[in-house]
Amino acid sequence: MSGYGRFDFFLKRVESLLLTAVGTTDPALWLYENDARTSLFMLEALSRLYAEQNNSKKFTKLKEQFKLLEDFLGAIDHYDHYAKRYASSPKVPESVQSYMRHHADVMLEKFNQILIEEGWIGNGSHRIQKIKKTLQGINWDSEKKQVKSLKKLYAKSIDSIKDFVIEHGNPFEDMELHVHEVRRDLRWLSIFPHALMGQIQLVPNSISASLTEKYMTSEVLSSKFNVFPEYGDNESVLMLDKNCFFALSWMISEIGRLKDEGLEFFALKDALKDAEHMNDLDASIKAFEILNWESTKVNEILIYASQICKEFVNSGILDLLLFGMAEIKKFR
Repeated sequence: MSGYGRFDFFLKRVESLLLTAVGTTDPALWLYENDARTSLFMLEALSRLYAEQNNSKKFTKLKEQFKLLEDFLGAIDHYDHYAKRYASSPKVPESVQSYMRHHADVMLEKFNQILIEEGWIGNGSHRIQKIKKTLQGINWDSEKKQVKSLKKLYAKSIDSIKDFVIEHGNPFEDMELHVHEVRRDLRWLSIFPHALMGQIQLVPNSISASLTEKYMTSEVLSSKFNVFPEYGDNESVLMLDKNCFFALSWMISEIGRLKDEGLEFFALKDALKDAEHMNDLDASIKAFEILNWESTKVNEILIYASQICKEFVNSGILDLLLFGMAEIKKFR
């Protein structure tokens, strides 16, 4: 499949969602509730990839457009999640519950404004067509050249993750800047295969089996995210070690769990400071009480996240992830 074809596939999904959303009373809410974020993630992933391979300026601009929408949906999800989570909790003050709901509503209102102002919906909607016109003007590389660039990007990303863990993981000191950031970088390695629609495939490799055995939980083995699209009409593919990718999947899930757990404390603390007019220390004490945590819990999360990241990096699993390249036409 061509680079344009991949973009077009996900753009059509977004366009269909937008056309339905504009007929509702609250387009932003409808898009949020109908998972527009996933298709925007795929488009952002493609933009990141091709910015490294082709016209960096144009693809970086596209990435920023998709990321703007995805960020708003992420912000809505952040506040909506806590609004729903705390609605039935007698330990959380009503003021904090209202704070979360209010901020979710504010994000929805701002998102609706952005959708109109940026031309995604409304009488002057033109954004999708402008993006397609931009993509039609790209001089796309051959598939073989694309896969070579993709391999270099994976190698570059892997080195960057290893350097980040070495620099900041002794131990991590910040939930957002360290734990969340390393999880973002790991997650892109797992999003790219789905965005590329068959241009990346998994290959069994007995060499990595012993290294990755402990990561092969039932959740990992049954995860839909570990099933890649068929190679279809792709003529060249990048091959990833299946065991190593499954281990990567476990890491993304576990770091994500720790990130969510840690960031809830800070979200709750900030809400208490604003809604209950508490100072930082009192808000922290109250947040620990609500969560039923010891005061050492945040540091414990940071230390454990550091440990599993360092162990993962030191194991060599990331170094074995890149298996090689293949010409599919040779097997047809």
